[in-house]
Order: sequence, then structure tokens, then C-alpha cells
Amino acid sequence: MYIWGMAYVLVFVGGNPERRELLARTVVRVGRAPGCDVVVNEPGISGLALRFMLDDTGHVLGESLQSVGSVEVFREDGTRLAAPRRGERFNLGPGVHEVRVHNGHVLVVRVVNPDVSAGRPGRARGVTITAGRWTRNQVLQPTPEGEWRKVAALCALRTGALPGPAQSASGARARVLEDVQALKLPPQGANASKWLQRRLERARSELGLVNPTDEWHVPVIGDWVVRSQVIDEATYVELQRARDAARAQAAKEEGAQVEEEVT
Repeated sequence: MYIWGMAYVLVFVGGNPERRELLARTVVRVGRAPGCDVVVNEPGISGLALRFMLDDTGHVLGESLQSVGSVEVFREDGTRLAAPRRGERFNLGPGVHEVRVHNGHVLVVRVVNPDVSAGRPGRARGVTITAGRWTRNQVLQPTPEGEWRKVAALCALRTGALPGPAQSASGARARVLEDVQALKLPPQGANASKWLQRRLERARSELGLVNPTDEWHVPVIGDWVVRSQVIDEATYVELQRARDAARAQAAKEEGAQVEEEVT
């Protein structure tokens, strides 16, 4: 049981739960160091592994500081939502979540944030996870290894990141394919459709979207990116302008080619 309207962190240490309330302007630190609020004396757990606090809206803000292994965030039903790297923050809306640190041993932290507005504690009304903001360059000028982020951002543009009509599932994928071709993302001579498919699959894997039964990649990825708020509006706007300019240029070149063939 938990106090009505009170968010708290529940850490399982040696099988025994330790509870720490999350109040305004307080921080709960979890790790192996003696100065932490919850000390976890297990091999592989960093001196300061996790940090939790309340933001101004009453949501729980977490930060991954684990130096080795991995950190994952799950809904209570087991759905994997994010895998924040060291130094990345994540926002937990109302409801019950688990943050797990894996490194030989598994440290499980339950985060309980009652939703007073829903009328019943623990009933979630939309959960937002932010696994670290993507930088402008990661989206607009990615390395070959990070091209999946730009593709994911294009999916978000096609599924409601900015005001405007959203495409159907199949229509959205076709438009994203046109976008990557106009932006000249696939190398010359590459099969653009296969290139896009590989980046979509990589995006779903990186974002932990490996279990959805929805066969369409674009809406699943786009919806996650929009809800997670990993991209700020200014970057969306810049990407949209670059995409629209590239598509206009591609249409102009195609028109000139047709006119040349006719004459």
C-alpha cells in the first residue's frame, strides 16, 4: 500500500524493500556508496547508480548514472519503455514502473507515482519516458551508425510531431521512403527501400520496440518518438524545412528531366 497522492521509490535490497518518499526539492540517490539514500552493497552496482526526484509538474524524473552494465525502464505490465545510457534522464508519468540495473546482479527499483486526477491511485493516464534528449546533430547530421535516429525523426514528422495531417500506416511508410530519397540518405546505387527497412528495424531495436504486433514500423516508431519527447520542437522544424526543400528540389529536377526528354 502507498500513501494517497504520494510518489515514492521502493528499492529491493537483499530481498528486503526500502522505501523513500519523493517530495518537492528532494533527491533520492541509489548506489553502493555509503552516502547514498539507499545503499545497495552488491558487486557491479556503481557508487551512484540512479537518482530520482520530482519535477515541477509532479512527474518523477530519473537519471541513469550506472557506469557498467545496462539500465532499463519498464511499465508494471513488463513493457520495456527505454534503456537510458549513463548521464541520460527519463521522465515517469503517473503509474507504477520498474527501473532495472543489470550487471551480473539485477537491482530493481519500483517507482510509484499516484495519479490523483484519475480518481484512483496508480492508474496511469499516459506515461512519458524521456531517455535522454537527442542533439540537433544526432538528428540532422547523423553518423552512418546513427542514421536510424534521423529516420525515426522522419517517422515522427509523418505521425504527428508537428501540426498537420498524418498519413495512414502504409501511406506513412511510402512518404518516409520519399523523404529519405529526397534527402539523399541512401548511398548512390543502394536499394532505398531495403536501406530504409534496415534503419526502421534498427530504430525499433534501439528504442526497445521489439514486441509490438503492429506490422507497420513507421507509426510505432513515430508514436514512441513523439511521446518520449527525445526531440525538441526546433529540431523538428529544422528537419521539416530541410525535408520540404529537398522534396521541392527533387520535384524540380524531375520536372526538368521530363521537359528535356519531351524536347
